[in-house]
Amino acid sequence: TLFAALPSADSTSRAPHILVLSLQEIAPIAPAFLGGSFLTPYFDAFAAAVEGAAAELGAGYVDVATRNVGMTGPNLPPAEPSSLYTPPTYLFLAGDLNYRTASTKPAPSASRTFPQPTKDPSDPLHYSQLLASDQLTRERKAGRTLHGLVEAPVRFPPTYKYHHGEGGGGETAVGNADAVGDAEALGKWDWAPHRWPSWCDRILYLDSSTASVQPHTYTALPLQRTSDHRPVALAVSIPSKPLSSKMEAPFPLNPHWKADRAAARQRELVVGVLAWLGLTWEGRAAVLVALVGSLGGWAVLRSLIAF
Repeated sequence: TLFAALPSADSTSRAPHILVLSLQEIAPIAPAFLGGSFLTPYFDAFAAAVEGAAAELGAGYVDVATRNVGMTGPNLPPAEPSSLYTPPTYLFLAGDLNYRTASTKPAPSASRTFPQPTKDPSDPLHYSQLLASDQLTRERKAGRTLHGLVEAPVRFPPTYKYHHGEGGGGETAVGNADAVGDAEALGKWDWAPHRWPSWCDRILYLDSSTASVQPHTYTALPLQRTSDHRPVALAVSIPSKPLSSKMEAPFPLNPHWKADRAAARQRELVVGVLAWLGLTWEGRAAVLVALVGSLGGWAVLRSLIAF
């Protein structure tokens, strides 16, 4: 499913020249907040998955860069702020942006109106009916977020929130992202009833009149058993000439962003250590050993004082 966004009918014989993965929540809480070598096994697992999928296409990839930007750090500029508005190269933004289709939880009976596979856009259950309430589209049109970035047309169902895991109906939510094919044959998308289905997972990019990005396919991939989100994929062609784009920052940037990011990283480490001590068997064993050692030391010290 990794290469389901390839544009051509004979895509089984071709692989993209460059593959970029934006991964979120790939590890349990403790290693996710601690970062560093704690994340190595999880990155290695994804690398192995990419290698296996590419091998099916007779292709292979070399890992150019792997970077963990932290759990809270992404909310702060990841580089010099000026580069966001005068980037030296093509700029893509991908991830769970968490925009929804409603600001309140659905009523218990609302799940009957949730999107289901159908080819008819006029059908009340067609996903396009709910797409009209997409908060990200509304905020972008109002000029309140993601200034200067564009998005290919959304022609796939909401990516969140599905039932998942054993007994969660995961198989009923897989299928072709355009609401036909396998999903229609299965007849149902298995939504979690307490959340409005929403397009949380998105990919946007910076375009230019001098060097335009050409999108081929923008789609949602099948649901995985370990997630209640469907991942999204964008296949594009990028011109060989450099991008020329300059924008004015829409608002003053925080001059203390580097210090704020460093402070955020320190808080991540605190959360990571506490989670490791309380949520992992290694951490619990360390706490038990420390407790037994402390009690033993206190008993020895007390006996020496009494003697």
